[in-house]
Amino acid sequence: MRLLLILSLFIALLSAGCGGGSSSKSGDKDSNNAPEISGTPVTFLKSGNAYTFTPSAYDADNDELVFSISNKPDWATFDTATGTLSGTPTKGFYRNIIISVSDGIDTTSLQAFQIAAPELLLLKTGQTGCWNAYGTSVSCSGTNQDGDTLSGADPDFTANLTSNTVTDNVNGILWANEASPIAQNYSTASYLCENSTLGSSLWKLPDITELEMIVNYGTVSAPYLFSTFNNYASDNYWTSKTEYGNVSYLWMISFASGLQTVDVSNASHYYRCVDRTSRSTQGIFSRDSSNGIVYDARTGLEWADRPLSSMTWTAALDYCGSMTYGGYSDWRTPNIRELNSISHKAAASPAFSTAFSYPASAYFWSSTTYEGDYATSWTVDFSTGAAKTISKTGSNYVKCVRGGE
Repeated sequence: MRLLLILSLFIALLSAGCGGGSSSKSGDKDSNNAPEISGTPVTFLKSGNAYTFTPSAYDADNDELVFSISNKPDWATFDTATGTLSGTPTKGFYRNIIISVSDGIDTTSLQAFQIAAPELLLLKTGQTGCWNAYGTSVSCSGTNQDGDTLSGADPDFTANLTSNTVTDNVNGILWANEASPIAQNYSTASYLCENSTLGSSLWKLPDITELEMIVNYGTVSAPYLFSTFNNYASDNYWTSKTEYGNVSYLWMISFASGLQTVDVSNASHYYRCVDRTSRSTQGIFSRDSSNGIVYDARTGLEWADRPLSSMTWTAALDYCGSMTYGGYSDWRTPNIRELNSISHKAAASPAFSTAFSYPASAYFWSSTTYEGDYATSWTVDFSTGAAKTISKTGSNYVKCVRGGE
């Protein structure tokens, strides 16, 4: 009997020594408290700017924590002791990044996120008011209009009176601030820009995507130009972009209205020079067939590419504002600058990049009211790619957008 009692006591002690009693980090998952991780990473910044994100982590058991990452961008470094993701992003989208933390037993992860690092930031249009389909002023809150969403970077221009230049501080673009007081044909305007002795920069005629960036759509009358710039003439200004299929015609922007048109190269119009820094002048588009989203690495915007329906302007605002698509519910109707950014003037009928599966040679709505007539909206005619205005009560297509500042 004493032998049996001794054997029972020995077996009990042996069982306790193998983890059958008190908590053990290597053997008792049920008694372990999983670590917690939180934080909101920056998901949009201009390429070339420094990026850093450090999540917060907590463990109730005060265990040593180790961080890990899935789908780390190739430009980034990752600290497994702190969870810090840092580096200087190159142009592009970096998707499905997952940062996790482990206490050796349990692992907890942040929700997957992406980083959009565009080449340039589209500027706000300048519009801050809102008007209904009949031109009556309304409160912007909840309307999904341009004056409500206010998407884009805040315009930030600095004039240098000594060099007669204006710097776009958001994108680092340098403009001559001597818009020609004399109209010239295209060849002469191009020659005068390329041979300008203004300051120490080299100059050129701007592409239409560059010139469009200084259009102020938040004004009721000419000039449709941000006020930092000198305005010598509220009229058509040359760009270097030829009309698709007709190299004798070139695109222009009117600073009397903001409208885009073409004219023959030997006509006379005004011009404004821009520095020759190399930058993309067309969108850099790619489509993800798994979610039906078109990504533009030039602007960092994401476009819902789905079958089209024709609707009124008010319906288009509601349609995008309430849409869930591709795993996201933060869609909006694009403002006119955003819509202009997908106007692919290297094509026509339709003037869309081939990355889009659902294009159309038709008018598409923007969320921006034309302040010369509050009952009309800015649109883009994708048969040519031109920005135009049209009555809000008509029926047109819409391409919903998300992302950006």
